[in-house]
Amino acid sequence: MLTFPSTHPYVTTPTKGRGLQQLAVSVLFCVCIYVLLEVCASLGSAWWWSLYHSPSGTLQLHRCQSDGEGDWSIGLFKGTSPFHLLPLEHVAPNLNTKRSWPISNPVLTCSHIHDEPSSFVADPFLWPMNDGKTMYLLYESKSVRTGQGDIGAAVSHDGGLTFHHLAVVLDEPWHLSYPFLVKDKDQIYMIPEGSKSGTLRLYRAESFPTRWVLDRVLIEEPLIDASPFMHDGLWWMFASNRNEKSSKNCREMEIWFSANLKGPWQRHAQSPIRQWQQGSRSAGRPIMYKDDLYRFGQDCTRTYGHRVRAFKVKTLNAERYEEEEVPFEVTGTLREGVDWNSLRQHHFDAHEISDGQWIAAMDGDKYVSDYLLWGRLRRTGTLLLISLVCSAAAAGILWLYSNGCWSSSLKASTTGTQDVTCSPSHLKSLIQRCKQCVKCWVACFSSTLPAGSFLEQAGILSLILWYVRTWSGNPAALPLDNQYSKFSIVVMSYDARILTLQAFVQHYQHCASVGEIVVVWNKGPPPDPQKDLKSTGFVPVRIRVEDLNSMNNRFKPDPDIRNRGVLMLDDDIVLPCADLERGFAAWREHPERITGYFPRLLEGDPPQYQCIWSCEKYTYDKGQYNVVLAGAAFMDKDYVFGLYSSHINHQGREYVDRVFNCDDLLLNYLLASQLPGNAVRQHAQYVRPTKRLDVGKLTSIRLSGGGSFGSVRHNCTRDFASLFGNPLLGRVYPFDWGGLGKPTCGPSWLGCVFI
Repeated sequence: MLTFPSTHPYVTTPTKGRGLQQLAVSVLFCVCIYVLLEVCASLGSAWWWSLYHSPSGTLQLHRCQSDGEGDWSIGLFKGTSPFHLLPLEHVAPNLNTKRSWPISNPVLTCSHIHDEPSSFVADPFLWPMNDGKTMYLLYESKSVRTGQGDIGAAVSHDGGLTFHHLAVVLDEPWHLSYPFLVKDKDQIYMIPEGSKSGTLRLYRAESFPTRWVLDRVLIEEPLIDASPFMHDGLWWMFASNRNEKSSKNCREMEIWFSANLKGPWQRHAQSPIRQWQQGSRSAGRPIMYKDDLYRFGQDCTRTYGHRVRAFKVKTLNAERYEEEEVPFEVTGTLREGVDWNSLRQHHFDAHEISDGQWIAAMDGDKYVSDYLLWGRLRRTGTLLLISLVCSAAAAGILWLYSNGCWSSSLKASTTGTQDVTCSPSHLKSLIQRCKQCVKCWVACFSSTLPAGSFLEQAGILSLILWYVRTWSGNPAALPLDNQYSKFSIVVMSYDARILTLQAFVQHYQHCASVGEIVVVWNKGPPPDPQKDLKSTGFVPVRIRVEDLNSMNNRFKPDPDIRNRGVLMLDDDIVLPCADLERGFAAWREHPERITGYFPRLLEGDPPQYQCIWSCEKYTYDKGQYNVVLAGAAFMDKDYVFGLYSSHINHQGREYVDRVFNCDDLLLNYLLASQLPGNAVRQHAQYVRPTKRLDVGKLTSIRLSGGGSFGSVRHNCTRDFASLFGNPLLGRVYPFDWGGLGKPTCGPSWLGCVFI
């Protein structure tokens, strides 16, 4: 049973049995206020989710306006065959752009569409040009204004790494999608899905890819996702027919053939040749690979567009058709609800661009239909129900308590007395009681659980991670200039912190832009990522064992780190994925800086570090900073690791090894020393977190520090200033709160807690 230490100064000794009653009221009061605030935030989520935080911290309207049909985007894949393809971020060596290191899927989203607000983009068809660099992409863009699909076009001049939306190039009174591109006699044609018109139409490019005119009606049938191709001297076409009831569930496929693309077309004798959900409806362009014909079909068994299946055509003639399914799977990390294509993929378009090299466009969605809508309603409804029950209970209890009726009413109920005298109390005392409640619980955990015990680490960590995941969610990655990227997490740990590290891995492997986790193992038998850290394999986890237990190890150059962007993170720091995404986007704007979540201000000559645990509060009160600690900070691995390990920092590294501390302060002095003498350029940048929890305050097992922590840090600032010429003197940066407001910090024992 959890007991409160009676000697703790914040625990009030019960008077006439009211102490625990008052404490219970205070706890209930705190919970109710917080839940009500969360309800308000949830009710505003429909507006909030249509916005995202720009790296500078201001809110910008996001052009995407998701609806119940999904959040489809388009990605590119490269490889040595259409059946062995890698997403762009996994291609080696890294494919980099000016904003992404490496570039990451998706390469085209509804936020690219600037001329017509879009809900999603899907059904991509590539058209590579002969120069090897230029390629065009046509796709469906669902219009927010009309609620129907239009055909959009985009161009890439760097081999498909980045795409620029040109325009909506075809808009009809009916829904359009699946803009199949085909070339016949040096003329490019498009056959979009427009079955609601009741016909299948052929459009001719007058100025590819932006100007199209109707050439003719090919077939007077409402065919869906028609896919024509030339084979053995005839034109063939896979399609579904809207007139067939089974076509609504992706269960029907027909074959048509003709001597000419422009017809006349004849239905195959075996049509419909397929009538079940696994692969009937077309899912992209049929291809020839190693002299065999393959087609791709949608699997709609779990949900519409669940996945793509591949089929090898064994027999195709005017009388007979035969096929067999072959293995086909998209390579890459698919974290459900996190990665852009984790739950649905329903279109695949592959091209051989050179001998033995293939490129493919594929669409994907991380939600099933109506997932976003129902997810918001469930969360809001749950919070509202909790708040109503909580408020009803609190109303009665607080009324009794605030009027001094608690003990009197109990006495009256037992003695039958009707006259109960109540005296009002002040709300200020109730709020003070709430503060004491928080202090009491911290003291309670600290005194009742053995330091470093399983309960201390596993129990508290589980509670914290549940809180962060429940109220923060797993937001999508944030693009910069419509480009996505990945970063690596580097964390340092040792055997006494295995439970902390386990919770760390389980939490951060669900963040969208995390490409890998590298554990710098300083001491003890190294853990197994799957067995000891419970890694699911969603994100690669690599253990790098060090010979020497040194705080310098985390800045050691490592050619095996996949990504240029590195998030240096202590294993006891818990941040929501949304805050990581905002920080990563901010760092990508200024990769020469370290960008993080723990600011400090060092003043004077020599500088002073006398605030010890209240340094962050002191920094916020001053309104400016000049240090960002490396316990949670993004940095350029090539620049920072190279500089830290260079000869100019030889004395600094020896100093850190001697005191086993201050590597984060050393990094700031080192980076600031490389800037010009003026104070215009920044070496560090702060990003305000929405939630941030330091588990280290709840456990006695730390990476560094101890009883002399404050004095060691003070000596470090003085000695580093002497070593580097005090480059932080006069170099201060004002805070940008990112539209979230200045944080509120508690007393020194609690620090600044973002909850």
